Amino acid sequence: MLEEISQNGDCFGDAIVVPEGETSLVFGLRSRHLARILTSDRDSALSELHGKGHIREVCIKYTDEIDKAWLGFAHLMVLVTRRCNLACRYCYGTALPNGPSLPIATALKAVDWYFEPPPKRPSVGFHGGGEPTLEMDLIKAVFHRVKEHDARARHFGIITNGTLPESALDWFMANKFNINISWDGPPTIQNRNRPTVSGGPSAPILEETARRLREREYGFTARSTVCSNEDIIDVVDYFADQQVPRVKLEPLFPHGRCYSHIGFNNEPLLNPPSANELVDIMVRALDRAAQLGINLSSSSFEGDGLPMMHGSVFCGAASGRTLAVTHEGYLSACSEALEVSDSTASPFLFGICRPGISGIQLDQDKLSNLLKRHVNNIPECRKCFARLACGAGCAIKAVRSSGSLYGIEPQHCSYMRLLIPRLIRRSAKIRGV
Repeated sequence: MLEEISQNGDCFGDAIVVPEGETSLVFGLRSRHLARILTSDRDSALSELHGKGHIREVCIKYTDEIDKAWLGFAHLMVLVTRRCNLACRYCYGTALPNGPSLPIATALKAVDWYFEPPPKRPSVGFHGGGEPTLEMDLIKAVFHRVKEHDARARHFGIITNGTLPESALDWFMANKFNINISWDGPPTIQNRNRPTVSGGPSAPILEETARRLREREYGFTARSTVCSNEDIIDVVDYFADQQVPRVKLEPLFPHGRCYSHIGFNNEPLLNPPSANELVDIMVRALDRAAQLGINLSSSSFEGDGLPMMHGSVFCGAASGRTLAVTHEGYLSACSEALEVSDSTASPFLFGICRPGISGIQLDQDKLSNLLKRHVNNIPECRKCFARLACGAGCAIKAVRSSGSLYGIEPQHCSYMRLLIPRLIRRSAKIRGV
């Protein structure tokens, strides 16, 4: 069992324990079970919850030996293109209207290598530092090559800015893709944050895309970036009006490559919310979404309004479990680490995949370093009560903030320490625990 005490809470196995006077709230991250115990009877009560399976042991074995730790790639991420038809003010990929795209031959080579040996459950996502649906021929070629390797493969996903043509949307629906649309909310926010490259509004295009999905009764997720000083109630109400079935909220981060605090076309500044402000935003959004019957989540909490279980790492990409291939033919562990000209991308570019090069060239030292980035190897995380819900946070944002792969991003750290106890207390009150 892992156990640590802090002013906000402590942990026992995979459970977070939040003190409330003479009692404590206990939340099992994997079981999703929430209970209240007497603080004076803490040890025996926790042991009883463990015996019932509501608390589970943390069976994570860490090793610095890559040949023992390596389990193969679980997910293939195809970073399709740097080309984009929007000019988002906070773009983390520095996309351009005429940006380069991934050659199809390179993408297919990456697919073939991903299947050596074949993954138990192939999972393929299409992303980009641009708009992937501008390269539908590449997406279809990769999809069909995956099916050649495993006809039963069915876990495909697309992250799009929502401007895709009807024919492309029909194809994704026909092939049962998980569709995520980057959509910031009401037209006043969407058009300000995510205008077209010509400066025009993008909101009407996304509303039309949502209408088509509704007509087919096809589920999708709207991924909304939260800035400071925005009315989150207006955002949630708007998505309810648009009949969006699932909403995912993520904050504007202060450590993107292209993002700055500089104003744009006399528009007000875009600022990342502080940790305290972000906690209030998320809780207010959850309350409103519950009233409207919307499934709302984030990388910090599930749709049930309780903390997410990340475990030892924040995401599979930056722990060396996702194979991402960039337009330059590099193997990357992060969708924001796209090119060698970005110094902060260096720790994440661990190989080369290009036609004409025999096989795949791997930098085993970089891959090993990625595998070592887990909560037990980061001093600030090692004894934190929130570590299994946080997973040490986004790796590339930590590098941009601290300069180290084994550092942290302070905003995210403060946010999680404040958010987790509040979410647990909020859910206990709602459920009458």
